[in-house]
Order: sequence, then structure tokens, then C-alpha cells
Amino acid sequence: MHSVGRALASLGAAALVVAAAVLPAPPAGAAGDVDATIGVATPQIEAGDDFEVSLLLDNASSEPVSASSAQLEITYGTVDTRFALSSWLNDENVLGTRPIADVEIPVVGAGSTYSSTFPVDADDLGLGENAQAGAYGLRLTVDGATASTLVVVGSPGGDPSITLSTAAPISTPVTEEGLLSDEQLTALTSSVGSLNRQLRTVADLPISVGLDPMVETSVEFEGDAAPESAVEWVDQANDLPNAYSLPYAMSDRTSQLAAGLQPLQPLGVPDSEALTGADAYFPPQLPHDDVTDLTGRSVDTELLQAVADTGIPLLSTSQINEDEQYPTPDAGVMIGDQQALAADSELLALLDSAASGYSEAERNAGSAEALALIATIAREAPNTPRNLAAIVDVSGIGAEHLLTTLDGSDWVTLAPLSSALEAPARDASLHDLESTELETALAEGVTAAHDADAEMSRFSLIATQPRELTVPFRLKVLAAMHVDAATTPASVTSSTTMLGSELESLQGGVQVLQGSDIHIVGSNVQLPIELVNDLEVGADVVVKLRTTSTIVVVSEGSTEVTIGAESSQRVLMPVEVVGSGVTTAIVTLETAGGHQISQPVTINVQAQPSVETVIVWIGASAVVLLIGFGLWRSLRKRAQGKALGDLDGARVPGPTHKESSAQ
Repeated sequence: MHSVGRALASLGAAALVVAAAVLPAPPAGAAGDVDATIGVATPQIEAGDDFEVSLLLDNASSEPVSASSAQLEITYGTVDTRFALSSWLNDENVLGTRPIADVEIPVVGAGSTYSSTFPVDADDLGLGENAQAGAYGLRLTVDGATASTLVVVGSPGGDPSITLSTAAPISTPVTEEGLLSDEQLTALTSSVGSLNRQLRTVADLPISVGLDPMVETSVEFEGDAAPESAVEWVDQANDLPNAYSLPYAMSDRTSQLAAGLQPLQPLGVPDSEALTGADAYFPPQLPHDDVTDLTGRSVDTELLQAVADTGIPLLSTSQINEDEQYPTPDAGVMIGDQQALAADSELLALLDSAASGYSEAERNAGSAEALALIATIAREAPNTPRNLAAIVDVSGIGAEHLLTTLDGSDWVTLAPLSSALEAPARDASLHDLESTELETALAEGVTAAHDADAEMSRFSLIATQPRELTVPFRLKVLAAMHVDAATTPASVTSSTTMLGSELESLQGGVQVLQGSDIHIVGSNVQLPIELVNDLEVGADVVVKLRTTSTIVVVSEGSTEVTIGAESSQRVLMPVEVVGSGVTTAIVTLETAGGHQISQPVTINVQAQPSVETVIVWIGASAVVLLIGFGLWRSLRKRAQGKALGDLDGARVPGPTHKESSAQ
């Protein structure tokens, strides 16, 4: 994927010297192989020019490469077609060759690399003044390993027929805070810093340059304390004639759109003005259309439309369905009713190899081969102007050499990416590609980031100034969605996990302190609740209380409390004690809107009512018992026929036993 921010393959590659040297092998590479790479230091020469060739021999096998003499060969004529060029670079014998230089190879130990440069004399090149202009093949075979490359000889005559409309995003490092620290700004914008090197690479070129608003936002945040080099960098970058805005912190706009989410933007700079809502600064949107790099992604028409609404969508020819085109067409395509640009996939691969090659030989080879492909495309139809599209990762250590080569060549004219939209567009359709493991991880990552942002929006309502929480957290959310060529499923998971931990830490900053058991004595008493606020902002919370037993009755179940920043506070909740024993009080914290911000906390309460309360309860209990006993006794007598009283019907007097006998 040609995403911005490609990590350097190895800083050790810069230590390769022109003289022959035997160095430790780079960490990458399959064991058991011997691989050779050659590249011309000056990709375009004239027939009478001497030139130099860089060589890298990587012996990843378990046996040493014997000392030998090898011959550098050149094709008799030019490479006339793209098919022949691709076949040549695949080490196929599609063209006749002749030797032009002998190269002495020393012993290269197992697991080691050998690098050198060697000259080629113009007389040995054997090309006269009338030699045909175009790409010529070069080949060197060492110990069974074949290295093939190309060199462009001569000029096409007249103005170049090929325009290469190019985007060059300036990449920024991964951050957790969504801001670059003072130390980072100083290092990145120093004379040897990455940001300074990238800006220097593109400063004088007529191409589109992508700028991450995080750099200017970080300078704004530092204010008067910002490093002078960083302030100058921002001024120079914003003065570029074809600058466009990248997503903040290089956040993954494409995955957000693919998931049906509205791409997030910063809420401001986390300083005093922004936090109170009075911030007049916002990361600037540069005037030129944004460029969204879709190369290497699985894209459907819905996503393409969504991306087009934010700027220029850039595809590669490997992502579209179309019949074979000859000569190589312009970059413009129509996918349904949506216009987009399709960069030549073979050219993109060569540009990427040139910009990010591990060794000098790889970088030289990539630059020469990219120019050779452009020259071959030009020769397909010499009098037919065509506008191709490309994206170049200028964080690579070979980007400056590549772009300088292209800008100085007679075969191509560099231009802003938007110029390719002016050329005619051809009809095409999208390949139906399955999502990769990385794309699946990115989709899950941006969804989790949006969920965290929404949760923070709800949680922030506890703050006296909610923006004191939402503004800095939004920057962290954007940073967690950072994507570049070094992004992996594991790194996406790691970023999402760290963001979730940050949210949990903030939410845990306001909590109920769970201490020892509470003993309360009396009838109407105050139950003490200890609250802690570890946040750097004041918090307005609603404290809610309930108990699990009727021996303690909560008089008022909730109360609003303001807790100062980084402080604690005791809240007294009124309760009524109506019995003795142990009960559990359950305390929760919520926002004014009813959003729970902490897990319920349980507190054991030992309750003991006052003497007066006990007497009242004893008296009330006695009355209840007496009434109950009387009721029971009356019902019992009635059942035996002896009952008297209100519950029995009136008895009619009758004769006594004696009276009955007398009668």
C-alpha cells in the first residue's frame, strides 16, 4: 500500500559507501538465496557519457560466494514495449546483449552482503551519436544470481509527451496524544529531521504536497515556546503552491467512510481558550483538493463516492476492470458516474522501490527503472500527450533522488495531481476484491475509536467545562486511527487497546471511595459518602444512594455535588434508622443527564437506632401484640360458643336449669 508514513527500511543503509565493503546481512531475507541488485547512479545519460553502476550482492545462503569475474551486459537496442521491459526485469532473455564491463567480485561470506560501485566507460558502452533514444537493458550474473535493470539513453526531442501528476504526502510519526511535543518538534524540524528532509525534497517541485494539520496544531499549542525551526517549517509548508490537507494525525479516513462513519475532526487546540469554547483557531483546511490514497484497498462504488465527496480518489490500475489499453492511457477513469484517477500499478511499484529501497543499488535501480518505463510509455505514441498519476512516499530515503531524477529528465513533466483530472477519462469498473486481514482490523479499530469518542462525549458532561475533556481526548482518538505503510493488524489492536485504557482511566478519575464499614446511631442521621476526583478538571456529579434493607430508609435518594479538580469531598446523605443490624448501601455516580459514570459501590452499614426510637418501637409493638391477642381470644371463644362482646350477636335470656325443673 502506498500510504504515507512508510517506515524507513533501515537507517543502516545510509552507511553503504561507494568503495567495496563486506557488511552484515540485513535482518530481512529468506535463508538459502543469493540475490544481486544493480542500479545506475545517473538514470538518464547521453550516448557519450561515462556512468557508474551500484551493486549489492546479498548472500543469505549457508555457503560463501566464491571470488569471480562477472560481465556487465547491455542490450543491442532499446526496450520497445512494456511487455519486453517487464520480461527483462524478470530476468528473462528476451533481448540480445553484449558485454561492456568486467566486474571483479570478492569472496562474500555466508550471511553477508557486498556492496560497491564500478564505472562504465563511454567507449565501452559502444553507443554512437545516432543511437536510438530510449531504455536499454543492463544485466549482471554473479554465482547464478542475475541482476537486471535499465538505463535511459538520450532524449525524445521536443517537449515531453508524458505528464506525471504526482501527490507527495509528508508523513508524521505515530503519537498517543495527537500532538507533537516540544522535543519532537525540535528533532523533526532540525536540519537532519524527518519533516525537514521531506519538505526539502518537495519544496521546489510542481507537485501536490500533503500536510498533516497535527504539525501546525502542535506549534499553536506550544505558543511562544514553540521551537523556531518548527514555526519556520509550518510557514514554509503553508507557502507551497500545491499543498493539500491530510487527515489529522494521518487518521484513517478511508476506513471510517467504509464503515459508514463520518470522519472525525479535531475540536480545537487543548489550551485555555479552546477549553472554554472561545477558541478562534482550528486546524486549517488548505485550499487545494484533498487526495485520498485508495491504492491497495478493496473499494466499492459506495466507498468511492464517499471518498470523492472529500477530495480526489486515487486508485491503481490493478483495482479496475478494463480491456488492455494501448498505448498506455491517461489516468482519468469514470466508475459509473464518478470520476477518479487510476495510477499505473507497475509504475507505482517502481516508484515505491526507488523511494524506500534498502540499499543504494535498490534505490538507484528503482529510479532508473521508473524513468525507463516512462520513456517506454512515451515511445508507444511519441506525439500523443498523456497524463499519468502517481503517489510518492517522501519519507523514504530514496525519495529525493527519485524526484530529482524525474524533475530533471527530458522524458516527463511533473505536475500537481489535480492536473490529471483535466485529461479525458475512460470508462472502467471496479474489481470485486475481498477485504484483507488488515482492512478488517482497521474497520474494527475505527469503530472502537468512534465508540470511545461517543462515550467520552457522554462522560464529559460531568465536567464544569466539558471541552476540557473532549478536546484533548478527540486528538487521542484521531491519533489512535493513524495509518501508514507500517500499520499491521497487531498495531491497530494495540492502539485501540491503549485508547480504551485511557478512557477507563479518565472515567475512573471520579469515584466513590470504598472505605471501612460505617456505623450510624440515631433516628434521622447523615450517611457520609467519600468522593474522589483525580481529574485535572472540576466535576459535577449526581450521587445516588439506596439500601438493601428496611432497617435504614433513604430520605433523599440523590443529590448534586461539585468536586474540585484533583480533590476529594464528603457528601452527607440523609437516612432514617428504624432498626438494628447490618445493611448494604449502594452508591452510584451519574451525570446530570442520567449517564452512569462509575460502577456501583457497596458500603456495609452497621445501624443502631436511638433509645427514644427503641421505646417508641417497643410501645408500638406492644399495642400491636395486645390488639392481636384480643382478636385471637375473641375468635377462639366464638368458635366455642362462649363468646361475648361486640363480635358476638346479642344473647336472648332464657330460663335457668332450676327454673326449668320447677316447672
